[in-house]
Amino acid sequence: MMRSPHLLYSFHSIPLKIFTEMWLVLLYWLFIAFLFPSGKDLLWGLLLPLAVHATSRPGFFYLARIYSSDWKYLQYNHFILYFLFIMVEAGFASFHINSGAIVSFSFLRIFTLSMVFLLALTLANRILFYFILNPEGRRKKHGEIPILLYGAGTVAMHLLQDLMDADLTGKYRVSVIVDNDERKIHTRLGPYQIQAGKDIQKLVGQHEIREIWFTMPLAKNFIEAVMDSLKKFSVIYKIVPRKAEHIVPDIRSIRIEDLVKRPEIHLDSSLLTDYFANKRIIITGAAGSIGSEIARQVLQYHPRRVVFVDQWEKGIYDLEKGFSRDEYARQATIGYIADIQNVERMEEIIQGEKPHIIFHAAAYKHVPLMEINYTEAIRTNVLGTHTLFRVISAYARSAQFPVQLVNISSDKAVAPRNIMGITKRISELLAYNMGTRHSENLKTVSVRFGNVLGSSGSVVPLFWEQIQSGGPVTVTHPDMERFFMTIPEAVHLVFHSLLQSTGKDILALDMGEPVKITALAERLIRLAGLVPGKDIDMEYIGRRPGEKLKEELFWTKGSVKTENPYVFRSRRDLKKLEVDDFIRKVTDALAENHSLAWWKKFLIHHTEGGVSGQERTED
Repeated sequence: MMRSPHLLYSFHSIPLKIFTEMWLVLLYWLFIAFLFPSGKDLLWGLLLPLAVHATSRPGFFYLARIYSSDWKYLQYNHFILYFLFIMVEAGFASFHINSGAIVSFSFLRIFTLSMVFLLALTLANRILFYFILNPEGRRKKHGEIPILLYGAGTVAMHLLQDLMDADLTGKYRVSVIVDNDERKIHTRLGPYQIQAGKDIQKLVGQHEIREIWFTMPLAKNFIEAVMDSLKKFSVIYKIVPRKAEHIVPDIRSIRIEDLVKRPEIHLDSSLLTDYFANKRIIITGAAGSIGSEIARQVLQYHPRRVVFVDQWEKGIYDLEKGFSRDEYARQATIGYIADIQNVERMEEIIQGEKPHIIFHAAAYKHVPLMEINYTEAIRTNVLGTHTLFRVISAYARSAQFPVQLVNISSDKAVAPRNIMGITKRISELLAYNMGTRHSENLKTVSVRFGNVLGSSGSVVPLFWEQIQSGGPVTVTHPDMERFFMTIPEAVHLVFHSLLQSTGKDILALDMGEPVKITALAERLIRLAGLVPGKDIDMEYIGRRPGEKLKEELFWTKGSVKTENPYVFRSRRDLKKLEVDDFIRKVTDALAENHSLAWWKKFLIHHTEGGVSGQERTED
């Protein structure tokens, strides 16, 4: 059922403002006609100047954009315009009544009285609207959500106006505005006196605040500091975008990405346009979190063709559907359902599409799950990767242009102790050794990075699900730490890392500072407007198979900085691997029934020491 327009919105509408201006002009000319009867006929003496005045005043204010602003929050320049126009109005009326004589006492007397009366009428008009629209008088209205605005700048001012436009004042009630700028404390923004940010705990309790909207630029760790200071309160946090108008539809809840905040990265993306433009690109694992983001971002640089490869039918369908609204993307993309272990299918796709660049993101990545299903991890991450690389190698020999293979690796490949990390380390060695056996026609690079927020298998979706179901939120260990990066940021840096590649190397991305998983879980609970330990319990369940307590600072160990400050080049992990002999041994061993411990020992021997011809060790 459609809700009827709110009363405040009706008073805020431009037609009503114009209507009140015309009434104001009518009252003024009746006042003038009463005090200074001119003896002229009705048309010339009253109706004609009334018509001119009644159209010029609304017209001027409309062009000056005064009507597009809420009358409670008019800015200083608006009042200057008001005063100047009232002077013009008074001068016009005085000139008309005084029959064109300007230099006279009569003109000055009429001008002065006109100024006073017009200012009084205008002020009365504004006061009327101020009290009608003033939300302070409606504070106790049932059903309103009391909110606190953090930041008393232009964003807050536009938000107060936009709340009126969007007809949300019946839902939200701005109870208090705070700021950290000492110069603003105890000044006013509209009807609100600005309070000090340091008093936020007292203000949240006093006004029973249910939501905090940030209306200011957010420094690193600022939101976390506010949340930590309000641990005992059930508050929802939102971010208001820095836009000039129509703010309300884009107000969003704070995401965990806002809290795991890293320094903003400024890199020259024009170089990526040169790198990707008019190229044919294949993405394996395209339906996954990383693969799909690679697809989205690479299309910004206008490649000739982007090919999606994945064995997940629904994922490919969703990916293609997401690009269906864009004519260029629809024409430039195609999806293939395929398993990278199927050599004939891989040959068909690669030989048919003739790519310049192949992003290999297809892999099993869930650490505890792969500890149980370790043979599947080996088949896909090792044998499947080798199959794909062998097809690429054969294709590159006959290609008429350089071919670039980008192997998406993991921080788990550094000093690996779980089967996922070990198989990803082997994929790095497969890529590197294939590159060393080729001429300049094939360039290979493996790019390592850590956990990405929101990916499949990430703790963040799991925590959200647990919070939505009422808890408890399960954390493996109170001291568990991980490095985090957003998916778009990771892909953006992968692209830029390609500009630093020599063609046969392993690169790693700077992941920033580690994040305690317990702190991450607590922040997510607070983002839901709940209090950890009070509304939602937290439970420690112990480390899962293959999990490390803390990840290593993998991007600096045995590495050197490149020209890009966020990209490091490995110096110690470039090892020779007798690929054919190794793959033969892995294939033979899969036909036997070996334990996880045996596989780890066997595979780590090759990743750490290289193949020496030593025979396999039995269980």
